[in-house]
Amino acid sequence: MANFKTKARAVELLGKGQIADLPTAISELWKNGYDAYAKNLSCDLYIPGYKDVNEPLFCLSDDGWGMNYDDIVSKWIVLGTDSKSRGLHNYMPAQTFGLPQRIPMGEKGIGRLSVAYLGSPMLMLTKKENDICQAVFIDWRILENYNLFIDEVNIPCHTFNDGDDLNSLISKMKLEFLENFNSDKPSDLTWDGQEELREQIINDVTFFAIPDSLIIEFTNLFQGISSHGTKFIISNPNEQLIDLIGYSPLGDSSNSVLEIQRSLTGIFNVFKEIPDFSTSFNILTETGKYNIISDFFDQEDFKYADHHIRGKIDENGMFIG
Repeated sequence: MANFKTKARAVELLGKGQIADLPTAISELWKNGYDAYAKNLSCDLYIPGYKDVNEPLFCLSDDGWGMNYDDIVSKWIVLGTDSKSRGLHNYMPAQTFGLPQRIPMGEKGIGRLSVAYLGSPMLMLTKKENDICQAVFIDWRILENYNLFIDEVNIPCHTFNDGDDLNSLISKMKLEFLENFNSDKPSDLTWDGQEELREQIINDVTFFAIPDSLIIEFTNLFQGISSHGTKFIISNPNEQLIDLIGYSPLGDSSNSVLEIQRSLTGIFNVFKEIPDFSTSFNILTETGKYNIISDFFDQEDFKYADHHIRGKIDENGMFIG
């Protein structure tokens, strides 16, 4: 009798491999936040020079349900979980934070893997209402090792209370993750022909750090028994995010800015109804904070349009109106 075994690269292929570009990755993660009844979906790119930031740091956040330890180990790191059945749920008002029932946007059970597209290493902070804060640390590039089986990867997951607690915990989690590279691991965990990738991961994990001002800012979000939400913190962000360094609201927008604006401003049909959530993509520099998706055409602008089109598109893609 034989059993299937899964190489770690399967996660890379199922997750990052199915994501077309950076805005798609962000949209998939925002959809997960929407499904968790978040009211605020945001991205924040911290540029060197902002407070005590020395290296670019990217964060994606939502104030949805958040997760406890059981949610992380039984759902978040389990591929293909169908925790969202199609259609409406019969949630109580307290479970939806007073919001109307939502039809889930996320469907495949792998949208959470979109975070790998944003960069590595990654620290996830998450908290469920009336529960303790959780922290998860991983460098997704370890899954590119074609000799590694997925059940051989150790993903540190711990609880924390405040900024001081989190600061010391980050050091502990980095050491735990680096245990994946110890020479006494099983023979399957080899890096033959991949030594450069191995050294790059070890180096980036070793030097992963969050500036003190942001440690305070991030942990403040999770203070109080009633707080809830999830925040992904990425060092060494995706190259398209690095292209945003030097952005100025008064200057010409780069191709990266235009692509993000076009993709993320259309996550919801504002002409059908006013959404019960907000989105923002902030660039934080020493000169200020700029939301690059704040100027989208809205319902008020629509009133002044020269032409109004009314109609329907049928199942064959034909417009009648």
